[in-house]
Amino acid sequence: MGMTKIALACGGTGGHVFPALAVGNVLRTVHGADVFMIGRPNSMEERLAIQSNVKFCPVPAVPLHRSRWWKNLALPFAAWSSVKSALEILGREKPQAVFATGGYVCLPTGFAAWLRGIPLFVHESNSHPGVANRILARMAKAVFAGSPAGAKALGAKSVVTGNPVRALDGRTRQELREALGLGDMDRFLVVVGGSQGARGVNRILASEVASLLDQGWQVLWQTGPAEWETLRSQVATNPRLRIEAFVTDMYGMFGAADLALTRSGASTLAELALHGLPSLLVPFPSATGNHQEVNAREFERAGAAEVMLEKDWQPGMAQTILAKLWDRRGLASTAMASFARPDCADKIAQAVFFGGMAL
Repeated sequence: MGMTKIALACGGTGGHVFPALAVGNVLRTVHGADVFMIGRPNSMEERLAIQSNVKFCPVPAVPLHRSRWWKNLALPFAAWSSVKSALEILGREKPQAVFATGGYVCLPTGFAAWLRGIPLFVHESNSHPGVANRILARMAKAVFAGSPAGAKALGAKSVVTGNPVRALDGRTRQELREALGLGDMDRFLVVVGGSQGARGVNRILASEVASLLDQGWQVLWQTGPAEWETLRSQVATNPRLRIEAFVTDMYGMFGAADLALTRSGASTLAELALHGLPSLLVPFPSATGNHQEVNAREFERAGAAEVMLEKDWQPGMAQTILAKLWDRRGLASTAMASFARPDCADKIAQAVFFGGMAL
């Protein structure tokens, strides 16, 4: 007999939220479990949960400040308030398990689960685990890791599973391209810096997009909400350029694209691999433990991607690298697809549903 009600705890970035929703979808549709999400109020996770028809329960959470230490003086009081809120939610909803994927809200929620004796399951997508997951791994019944490095950092309970992503929905590449008005000879580039956008990626594309369009590229540019209006006003209108703050159907874009220019967070890479989409990767330079460059170099060594560091970028460099990637796109696509773990969400969901049985 499996779990009938399971809480998903996540927050902060799409790299935490999308894996939780992917596993939650399998728990709901395959195993018949009732799932709900715990996250920060007025957040990305709340919006995405509502879009996915998942009940959302808000818990306030505050970040740990690594550089401005004095801002952490009130942290114990805020943390206890968050734990109390999580305890109330768990007491009211009565889940039989909590599945946490990272973000500040996971720490009070995981601690509350431990206090109530509710089994806790943790997934870490990156090679360098975050603070919350490092702590929660000690309390967890089982720990799932996206990479061997992540598993090593989280201890003996960890098992390498890869990173869960939503399954492909059956739409063909031809259908997706026709829906976007793309012909067989059109070259389509998707540029995305993550769910919140990326200032460094936006800076690079703002400098090079006119030349890319002149070369015949069709471009979808997800800027993130913070810079969307500014960039729309700065970049000349062009029928081959679509600028969006956030793209809800990213699978539709990846499935239709020829190449991508993205950050190299673990969840993004898992989705690129699922679509076999060759990419120019621009790692976030301030990522904890430089894990985005570590992620990206593994894909580069396999021939699936090219890596460009922000500090090395010069105007025109992205165009040059994309042209080289285009010339070997077939081999790069095959290499990218070799990283795909399409059954990851199913295996993790099964393990959580049955209380930690072997994957």
